Amino acid sequence: MALVYTNPVSFYIHFLIGIGYVATNLKKTLFQLFLVLSSFGAAVVINKLITAELVIRYVFVSQSSFLFFAEIVMQTVVVYLVIRQWMNRRADKTSSVLLWGFYFLVLVSFLFLRSRGVSGVSLSPFSFIQDAANNSDALWMAAMNIALFLPIGYLLRKQSLLLSVLSILGIVLAIESAQYLLSLGFFDLGDMLLNISGFSMGYSIFKRKM
Repeated sequence: MALVYTNPVSFYIHFLIGIGYVATNLKKTLFQLFLVLSSFGAAVVINKLITAELVIRYVFVSQSSFLFFAEIVMQTVVVYLVIRQWMNRRADKTSSVLLWGFYFLVLVSFLFLRSRGVSGVSLSPFSFIQDAANNSDALWMAAMNIALFLPIGYLLRKQSLLLSVLSILGIVLAIESAQYLLSLGFFDLGDMLLNISGFSMGYSIFKRKM
């Protein structure tokens, strides 16, 4: 049923309210569009400078169109969620779940997809030092083995030191054993040391902030 205004003032007030409502929603929509486009632009730059090279070197041996599309989409979503988290100044549950999901996807890809069909044992805990001195790729690998386990320290920050140490030992032992048994990489004490170092750094940083 259509509204009939007998009072011009009432009509004018409702008209202004309607215009304000449309303007507010348009402003929010345009701002969200700006965030998405900015996130997409940042994702393209990150992929060009960092991600594409790392994926080809350490996860897949070649770059397909589908893989490129997946990288851009994932990175756009991650950048968008990070910006939104930063703007809200608080942890949004949905964003946190998505970010953790992307993190574990990257972690699993790095740990179990880069050395398919390879199996062996390396019992030298400092072999990565010699490898890094002779090969820049090995230096990147060592850095990633540390960086990717920093968030694990955040996840376990509320546990006691003893329980956290036992937990990370169990996690890295399970990872290295799975890599060896499934022919997805070496059982490498050097990788274990780097993973534990990354966890320890994350645990110390976030424990101090509690």
